[in-house]
Amino acid sequence: MHTNNWTHSFRANKMTMTERVQLKSLTFVQSIKTLFFITGIISSVYVLLNISNAKFDNYNYDFSSLLACGKKEHSVFLLMAVPSKAGNFRERMAIRNSWGSVVKQDASIRLFFFVGKEADQKINDTLTMEKETYMDIVELDIRETYKNLVKKITALLQWLTVHCTNTKYILKVDDDVFLNFNLLINYLRNSKPVNSIIGCKLTNAPVVRDKLSKYYISNEEYNPDIFPVYVGGPAYVISGDILGKLYLATNNVSSIFLEDVYINGMCREYINALAVGHPSFSCVTRIKEPCGGYFRNLITGHPYSAGEIERMWMQLNDNITCISSKSYR
Repeated sequence: MHTNNWTHSFRANKMTMTERVQLKSLTFVQSIKTLFFITGIISSVYVLLNISNAKFDNYNYDFSSLLACGKKEHSVFLLMAVPSKAGNFRERMAIRNSWGSVVKQDASIRLFFFVGKEADQKINDTLTMEKETYMDIVELDIRETYKNLVKKITALLQWLTVHCTNTKYILKVDDDVFLNFNLLINYLRNSKPVNSIIGCKLTNAPVVRDKLSKYYISNEEYNPDIFPVYVGGPAYVISGDILGKLYLATNNVSSIFLEDVYINGMCREYINALAVGHPSFSCVTRIKEPCGGYFRNLITGHPYSAGEIERMWMQLNDNITCISSKSYR
């Protein structure tokens, strides 16, 4: 249950004793996972979470493999977490066939899709087959709506906090984003960022008060007229050292439905983590005539269709020269 006091989002001091206890309880959850695995007991994540005294929401998952990120002694360098609608089968296949295919060559890289609940039974049946085939889908007990996206990302953080504490970096990336994987990996290995969320950094963003706008936020939900510095939503990297603290912050910072502002701005500020701007992370622009060659110096761009992502991946890896002029829409 989130607190209703929005002012907590601006508290920039050390963690309280309660929060330190909550964080320690995550270690306890991790330690009992081995026991559950050895005894062959299969339990959903929310049962494990509720045995500790941390404040966790009861998100239910149908993918709760205790070795999702491998054994604790085997570090995962990068986990790519992709929020995706249940019906976006083509988009997920495009990712598996393009930048997501790197997981086949490198055991230190992981890819998981996080999908919500659908009312359409045909979609659910097809999704069940997809899950059984690829074993890379985590289904969340959350209805797919735009305003539920923040719940979806919070549930994603919770799942990662329990299953993937051995992960150095988490890339949250939407399923319409093109990713230059090698450029991202080179940046992370050379720069070694810590205590950070990295991506397209936004400052002095005004709060939308127009009630007709999709992005309308009331004064009751969030009183200041300017959002805190935050990292834009299509793609961003969370350093693994703040994963648990970032999730626990969602228990203490009043939620708004704008996922990137809430997680990467308000909760990030609450735990004193850094918002790191990187010029190769695109915020909202896309290349009008997509060509993979344009991405030799870009880490991300969006929005792109499944077919465009697959084609651009081949062009990027085949060193295709882009003839048309670089333009945006």
